[in-house]
Amino acid sequence: MLCGAFSRSVGFFQSANPSSAVTTAEVLQDRGVSLSMESIYRGLKDAAIPGRMAILRHRATLLVDGARNPAGAKAPAHSIQAVMSYRRLLMVLGMLDRHPIEGVSAALCHMADMVWATAPHHVKASALATIAQAARLHCADVRIEPGVVDAVHAALRQAQPEH
Repeated sequence: MLCGAFSRSVGFFQSANPSSAVTTAEVLQDRGVSLSMESIYRGLKDAAIPGRMAILRHRATLLVDGARNPAGAKAPAHSIQAVMSYRRLLMVLGMLDRHPIEGVSAALCHMADMVWATAPHHVKASALATIAQAARLHCADVRIEPGVVDAVHAALRQAQPEH
C-alpha cells in the first residue's frame, strides 16, 4: 500500500488506473521483480492518459476528453459535475460515424451552456448537421464550426477567465 502517492489523473473514473498500477507493481515485487518505491511513486506522478480529462489550460479552463461511447462520456460528466467548479461550461463536440453520437451528447451536452459541433479531420467523421442535431436535444445554444482547431478557438474566445 502506498500512502501519500499522487497521480495526475483527473476524474473519479480514473482512480482505478493508479490502483491497478500499484497492485500490478506489488504482484511483480512478490514475484521477484525489482521495483523501488521511488520508481512506483514517480510512475504514478508522471502517468497521464492523453485525451482523457486532460486540462490543457487554466483560467478559463480548457479540458479535453476523448470519450467515444455513452459510458465513456458519463464518467467524465460525473467528474466534471462533482469535482470542477465553473460558471459556464463551453463544449466542443466532434464524433466519428461509428460512435453513438446521441448517447455521448445525452451524457455531456445537458451540462453545457454552449456547444460547438465540429468534425475531426477523419474520413469517418460524422456530419456536422448530425452532431449539431444530437447536441441541440440537450443544449439550446449549439453552433457549427467545421474545423476542430477553429471550434476550440471559438470556444476559447467565448470563455471568460475564471477568478
